[in-house]
Amino acid sequence: MTEDRLANTKKALLDNFNVLSNPPNKTAMEDASIKVSHLLEGSNGIQLILSKEVLPYLQQGLQHSNAQVIRLTLNQIAKCAEDASTLPHLDDDRLFHLLVSLIESDDLSVSEATIRVFEKLCKHDEGRSIFFHSSIITQLKKMLLDTVPEKTRFRVLGLIASISSLSPQNFYRCRDNGFLEDILSTLNTPDVLQWLIVVELLEKLGNSEEIVGYLDESGALKKLNDMLTEGLQSKDPFFSYVIPRIFIFFGVLASGGEKQLQIVSQYNVQKHLHTQLEEGSRELKEACITSQGFLGSTPAGFLFLQQEGLLEDLSTTIGNELLLRQASFHSLGHILDSLSKYNDGKVEAMLSTFAKNLPHRTRANEKTTLYEIVVPIVTGQPFEELRIAAFQTIKGLANFGWGSDELVNFPGFFEWLMNRNSENTKEGKEQKFEIVRRLLRTLEKRVRENQPRGALDVARAAELNRYIRNGPFFVDAEAAVFVESKTQ
Repeated sequence: MTEDRLANTKKALLDNFNVLSNPPNKTAMEDASIKVSHLLEGSNGIQLILSKEVLPYLQQGLQHSNAQVIRLTLNQIAKCAEDASTLPHLDDDRLFHLLVSLIESDDLSVSEATIRVFEKLCKHDEGRSIFFHSSIITQLKKMLLDTVPEKTRFRVLGLIASISSLSPQNFYRCRDNGFLEDILSTLNTPDVLQWLIVVELLEKLGNSEEIVGYLDESGALKKLNDMLTEGLQSKDPFFSYVIPRIFIFFGVLASGGEKQLQIVSQYNVQKHLHTQLEEGSRELKEACITSQGFLGSTPAGFLFLQQEGLLEDLSTTIGNELLLRQASFHSLGHILDSLSKYNDGKVEAMLSTFAKNLPHRTRANEKTTLYEIVVPIVTGQPFEELRIAAFQTIKGLANFGWGSDELVNFPGFFEWLMNRNSENTKEGKEQKFEIVRRLLRTLEKRVRENQPRGALDVARAAELNRYIRNGPFFVDAEAAVFVESKTQ
């Protein structure tokens, strides 16, 4: 953009900002808002925003009576917050004071847009320097006082949790400024619903070794485990909201690595999991199954499931519990996806054995296979949510050589997979395409490592490659061939 054109664009921008500052009517305000948005689009937007003449209008925009104008202003500031080179121009106490005040806006969309500005600001060193070495911290601290409305306090705590999860530097700075203590102190209140909010905030923190270690040393994990024990014995209906989240939270923490698993296992959460999988309500069982999915997503975690008897529990829910199969398929799919990245021979052998030895639902003392359960579901089950969950498991199996062999050799599966008419929904077509992609990726890995091709001979591989070339939504005019089998 030439200097003359830039000057003309800046003048048009300022003219429209003037209209927004004192609009003669609603139509004029909306028209000016649209024009400002268009003028600030593209690479020249930041250059215009950083003009000295524009900064006062940004401040005015943040104080505008119309939420649409405020969001427009916030979106432009967010662009600058992402770009470290522009921050010296935005390092203005008045501007950031206004930004912080918008966290408590009655309009939730304005509050969320403001929080996104600070999240982007804290993704790089220059932004962190502004956030942690300015009046922002002091202002945020005041918003955490007991006299401040509860919704504002939790918005600020949500911002802190989000920022802490972005990097170890952010975590340590938030900890040193006492913000994490502010989050954990809420666990001392008698309000069960506030506990639920805190657990959600702690989930935002992530599961890095530093964070899990801090939660352990601070006594937060002991407090949560005590809540778990109390809640499972209590008749208070509000506990039914928080207990499932705590089960899932411990699983998420343990999935961070061996150190995190070691810390979590000290609290014997596995015993609660085992008991509730046998005796708990359907909601609690589903939460425990989800927790298992996280727990077993590392080699150490999968071995832990096996040692604690939780892997056998999972096989029972898949084989016997029809109402729990959806949650089980999602969790097992997550386990298979995660473990495929490790190339751990011992764990893969255990997975292969697991998939071939599930309890039969109707014939006691007999075994069935995972393939006999999931393939008929994806090829003929009318309940879409259950089918999609089963797809997750099949995609996970396709990540392994032994899994792809079993799938391809399963009667009718390959024909169904190659038949373009066997799926009518967009999601179903995309799921099939992803299975094909994973089968090919597994084959390529085997060839690269000089392993046998297995069930995917040259002819079948050519069919898979043709499927990929044609894309997920290619329509085949030939008649469909469907799998004829019955659901377990």
